[in-house]
Amino acid sequence: MNIKILRGITLALKYVLLIVLCMLVMGPVLTALLGSVRTTGEFITRPFGFPEGEWQWEHYTEILLSDTFWRSMRNSLIITVFTVIINVSLACMLAFAFTKLSFRGRKTVINVLSIGLMFPITVAILPIFTQIRQFGWINS
Repeated sequence: MNIKILRGITLALKYVLLIVLCMLVMGPVLTALLGSVRTTGEFITRPFGFPEGEWQWEHYTEILLSDTFWRSMRNSLIITVFTVIINVSLACMLAFAFTKLSFRGRKTVINVLSIGLMFPITVAILPIFTQIRQFGWINS
């Protein structure tokens, strides 16, 4: 078989796989979007599919006009900005230390940090959520 044909088949298979994966990932997103423009009754009786009647855009206007949404958005933005600033600053200092300095146990520390990156963030958030709930800080 010609090498160009084999490369073409391989490329086509990659694209087919990527399209299938994209459809799998976008399925729940599309379901959520379609569910957000239907009435509660339609959603309960038929959770998947298009709305039978008019599309209910009022859900979005209610959310965008509520003070709770914008307060939550502001709080999330503040937390995100400070978290990014702290993480980037610490990561820059750590990267400098690992690239420019040679110290005993350097490879061990790099390996421990790399192993820590393999755990999903939800595994780390669950104990934090439990502590916050025990302190009574939820919805406060």
